[in-house]
Parts: sequence; C-alpha cells; structure tokens
Amino acid sequence: MQAKLGKMVELHLTVQNAQGEVLFSTQGFAPERIVLGAGTLLPALEASLIGRSEGDEVEVALTPDQVPHDEASAAQRSPWEQLLAQTLHCQLRLHSVRSATSQELLAGMALDGFTPDDACIPGSGCC
Repeated sequence: MQAKLGKMVELHLTVQNAQGEVLFSTQGFAPERIVLGAGTLLPALEASLIGRSEGDEVEVALTPDQVPHDEASAAQRSPWEQLLAQTLHCQLRLHSVRSATSQELLAGMALDGFTPDDACIPGSGCC
C-alpha cells in the first residue's frame, strides 16, 4: 500500500545536524505512528512520504525556512531555536502503511489499545 494523506504510517526517523551529530532518532525504539496530513510531521517530511511504500527510505534536508521558528536575534535564541536555524538532515524509513480508522483520523494519531471510555477525541462528540 502506498502512503497518502489520511493513511496511518509507522516510520523510523533520524535527525542529524550538518556535522552528522544525531539529534533525534527512533532507532532502537518502536516506530513513530502518525496519520499523514494530521500535522504531526513537518510538511516537507510528510510530502517526502507521499507515494512511498513499506520499506522505502528517504532522506530530506530541512532548511530553516521549512521549520517554523520565532524570528529572534541570534543572541536571543534559545538552544532549540538555534538548532532550528540550521539545515537538518532527516532519514525516514517507512515501516508500514495502512488505512486509518475514523477515530484515528479525528485524533491524528494511532489509538491502538484505547477505547472511547479511555480518552476523549476533540470533535468526536464524546466530551
């Protein structure tokens, strides 16, 4: 199955800076599970997954203009904002693709193990 908006995908993600230092990685952990189009990933990362299939790997360079951050002077930026002001190199490996349930589409994330009594999904009418 190919990844497209509204599909549930499981993926591994590694983010490195220009020096190759790993800043974030899901390797060694369970894959991230998201609904494409729900805004969980940055648009450039989501776009790189569209049309891909299970097992595909893709590399994306995120430039500062593709990453939302506050426009502050360099002296006023927090370490996180300084990180976002540089190009980040992302490796994504698509682990699986499936149709999202209607509740997952509302929540924008995987809900395995949850029942309607466990959590309220905004807009679903349960709360």
